[in-house]
Amino acid sequence: MSNNKQQLAPSLAELQQEFMSLLQTNDRHIELRVIQQGLLTNVQRVDIYRTGYRLRLRGVIDSDHEMLGIYLGDDLYAQMVEGYIDAAPSQHPSLRFFGDRLPEYLENTAPFSDHPILAEMASFERTLLNAFDSADADTLSLSLLQQIPADKWPLLTFSFHPSLTFYECQWNAVESWQCLKNAEPPPAPTATAQSKMWAVWRGLSKLTEYKSMLATEREVLRVMQQGKNFAEVCESLLEHVCEEQIAATLYGFIVEWLQRGWIVDANWDG
Repeated sequence: MSNNKQQLAPSLAELQQEFMSLLQTNDRHIELRVIQQGLLTNVQRVDIYRTGYRLRLRGVIDSDHEMLGIYLGDDLYAQMVEGYIDAAPSQHPSLRFFGDRLPEYLENTAPFSDHPILAEMASFERTLLNAFDSADADTLSLSLLQQIPADKWPLLTFSFHPSLTFYECQWNAVESWQCLKNAEPPPAPTATAQSKMWAVWRGLSKLTEYKSMLATEREVLRVMQQGKNFAEVCESLLEHVCEEQIAATLYGFIVEWLQRGWIVDANWDG
């Protein structure tokens, strides 16, 4: 009898798996393990845990995607949250990453997939969140840059802040998000002929910032982030800027980036 009981007793790992199956797929097998106490049945006790877990997940989406929720309205937002919780169970010990698959869910799940701006808005909010949570780094000041000898500038390379990232979208998702943030009605969803590029970073004030980028500025950053030096970057600009304006254009970008806290180091050792 003792040996049979020992064989039937579940291991801790089995109990944990059954509990996660309840939370993620509503598998009710763990009800058999719950002892009925007081006025609550084992079914009711299990439901309390599952409901509390889903409320916690909803709280994560509420916090991470506030403007998206306002844009959708209460009914569609509730439909999105419930559908996403079922379709994308949390797979990471930290709920910080629970919403990472939300843009993909919106892109591929009706009725949300009928409105591409929704996935783009969710993706933009994830980008803001990632920038805010990125590693920290000291930034380079303009005064230090001005101390670099003139003959070293052709060899100059730059390192950029870990929070600096780029977001590309086809719809007016960012403009709509900004209107909602300012408590203003968003414009009608509109697609652009060419995708629009935005820079996103955690600024000197430790708050997340963003700005639209023209093609020339984005190209300069792309080349610089590949480790190219000042002379090589100037050469890459020949297709975009008149030769006599290249140095001034590039210097202007660098000054602006320093003021925004994008640059963390400069090197001219080759």
